[in-house]
This record gives sequence, structure tokens and C-alpha cells, in this order.
Amino acid sequence: MYYRNRYESINYTGTEVTLQFTGWGTPPGQPDATLSESFKIPVVSAQLFHFYFEEKWKTVWNYFNRNDIPEQFKLNGRMVKVSYDHLTGILTMNIGKKSS
Repeated sequence: MYYRNRYESINYTGTEVTLQFTGWGTPPGQPDATLSESFKIPVVSAQLFHFYFEEKWKTVWNYFNRNDIPEQFKLNGRMVKVSYDHLTGILTMNIGKKSS
């Protein structure tokens, strides 16, 4: 399974970093067991989550593993906004700066 994991800093208001994960899905009407878990992300992503969410990193990891990612959530003092582009298969996480 292939994923492109992009790490970039974007100057959106309140955003410290943007993470993007690219995956793919099964074409409509064609079930394929090999792609049934295409929402899974690379294991190295856990380290990024640990860096930004510290001891609460596992919460974000579990969102991805269950394929149940909220569009917006606050964790470890950071506001996170998530969007998914169905045409490109790119999931984008805008992680806000940590509030004091």
C-alpha cells in the first residue's frame, strides 16, 4: 500500500503545520479486500502525532485506525481541522499552534 506523507508549514491563521496523507479507495461497486483498509496511514505518522500532541498522540492515531476522524477537534491545546478531497484522495490536517 502506498501513501505519500507530506509535511509542510503553511501560514494559515492559527495553523502551525499542515499534514497531508494520500491514499486511494476502491472504485464504486467494485469491492476489493486489498483496498478495504486504504484509510490506514504509515506507522511513522505516530511520531509526528507524538511531537504535536505529546501524551495524547494515541487519540489521533486511533481516529485514523478506526477511520473515524472528526472534521474539527481540540487536543493538547491545539485546534485541528481536517478535510478530505474525494477526487484526489488527500486528507489534510491543519494543526493549530498550542495555546498557553
